[in-house]
Amino acid sequence: MLKRILTDQRLQSLSNNGHWQTIWPRYLTNHLLNLDYQRQRIYTPDGDFIDLDWVNSGVIDKPTVILFHGMEGNSQSHYARRIMYHLQTIGWRGCVAHARGCSGELNATLSSYHAGLTSDIQLVVETVKKITPSQLFIVGISLGGNAMLKFLGENSPASTMVNAACAISVPFDLELTSEHMNNGLSKRLYTPYFMKSLLPKMKSYAEKFPQNFSLHPEVKTMHEFNELYITQMYSFKNAMEYYAQSSSINFLKNITIPTLLIQAINDPMIPISSLPKQKQLSPTIRFVKLNSGGHAGFVSNNRNLKKALLKLPQIMVQYYRNYSNLRGNIMSLKSVAQQTLGLIDLTTLNDNDTNEIVVELCKKASTEFGSVPAICIFRQFIPAAKEYFQQNKLNIKIATVTNFPHGGTDLELALKETQEAINLGADEVDIVFPYKALMNGDTAIGAEMIKKAKQICGNKTLKVIIESGVLNDPKLIEQASDISIANGADFIKTSTGKVAVNATLEATEIMLNSIKKNNKPCGFKAAGGIRSVAEAKEYLELTARIMGKDWINANNFRFGASSILTDVLNILNDRESVINNNLY
Repeated sequence: MLKRILTDQRLQSLSNNGHWQTIWPRYLTNHLLNLDYQRQRIYTPDGDFIDLDWVNSGVIDKPTVILFHGMEGNSQSHYARRIMYHLQTIGWRGCVAHARGCSGELNATLSSYHAGLTSDIQLVVETVKKITPSQLFIVGISLGGNAMLKFLGENSPASTMVNAACAISVPFDLELTSEHMNNGLSKRLYTPYFMKSLLPKMKSYAEKFPQNFSLHPEVKTMHEFNELYITQMYSFKNAMEYYAQSSSINFLKNITIPTLLIQAINDPMIPISSLPKQKQLSPTIRFVKLNSGGHAGFVSNNRNLKKALLKLPQIMVQYYRNYSNLRGNIMSLKSVAQQTLGLIDLTTLNDNDTNEIVVELCKKASTEFGSVPAICIFRQFIPAAKEYFQQNKLNIKIATVTNFPHGGTDLELALKETQEAINLGADEVDIVFPYKALMNGDTAIGAEMIKKAKQICGNKTLKVIIESGVLNDPKLIEQASDISIANGADFIKTSTGKVAVNATLEATEIMLNSIKKNNKPCGFKAAGGIRSVAEAKEYLELTARIMGKDWINANNFRFGASSILTDVLNILNDRESVINNNLY
């Protein structure tokens, strides 16, 4: 019943709402994700304790990830459960480090936690590193993310024990965030939520330490809480001094390890005005801003609820895998971005495309860092693209699609579309292989279609889309590749981008090995779902391993993509990324 309700299309349409993204994951996580935590208690120099909840605690030969939770969070918080569940699934070791008083038991001293307290983070990192011979990564959420970034920016010896970090939904500027939380829906909805646990905790401190701690029943806002309670526990003169000394935005420039920042534009708790500018970031920081994700939500609109919940931890782990051994990696990533630029078939194949949209695509195809080799558009827009390129003296090829996206068996129609594309001036034709027929055992129609399409194309480039994600079976992927190559394909291409599963590394490996085995001139195009330079890097590394580095050029290798260019230019310009939710 729950699954049916939450996958209803009307509710799915709410996925771009920041409040929805913030609130709804907590009602799903316990229901869907089962965890087996093991608790460890460590002791602080001032006589207090910190509880660590572990998954895969006995694993020492895989990476370890420490999570620092948000305000009043714990190991049962939805984001912690999602991240730890994914780590548990992939065999990594994970640890949720509880802030004092957040593990279900009031701590022993009159010292709770705050957004700038880094001594406990340092202790946790040092303790875990002693039992971690493999790589150590850290992730901080919200307030825990602010403290973690401050810890990294202070450059203590402990910070050098960390291989890479990720910070999610961080209140970088505590003063601006406090002001935001004191107004509007944030004040009416989120502040009472936090006060529900914070104020009873303050009452417990007052009862336990009556001589040193006084209650303030008038506290109703986060600023009042910071002004009257945080300053009691710590040596800040007032809340403003606390904000100034604890805001991570003042420490980002000093961070020296690879660090990924993930922030949502529609975060209801953190104002856009508080986000750091590029000049405030160190060269090792990668800042990704998503249009939707709420506060620590970032749930995809996948109808499979478990997959929807796990997309964020998957992105985090992929970052760790890509950057685990890299310090000062920016030049390396820039090199990949520059290489990727020269391999992109910049694409728009949407039902609402117009001449104006295609011309805008043409404008993007030429950048200050160079041009993409080709654009890929519907054939009715070829004249508009040709006119733009001719007027601007740009040597960029025009590709189009035929038998698209269905991959039907109507030979006459497919060839008619191909001829029309050539007549309109297409330099390249991406034709969809009749993959459904192949799945039913018919190899002849595919062979005939490709052979005759190549005859029509002549010296123009023919790329054959085999729809590898639908074929799925490695034998069928290899068979479609072999048939295409044998009948004259200049390229074999993974996908249309219009199905559930598009380019994958597994299909790429099969297709590249088919090219190598057939020993005929044929290129490869990975299309659909490749949205970042980090992802492109994986495809390039795989291709270099199979075909050799020298093989990779625009004559042999392409990426079919619409959004990767944004990431390429952001990296080359040292800018943060602002990504629509297609990251999901």
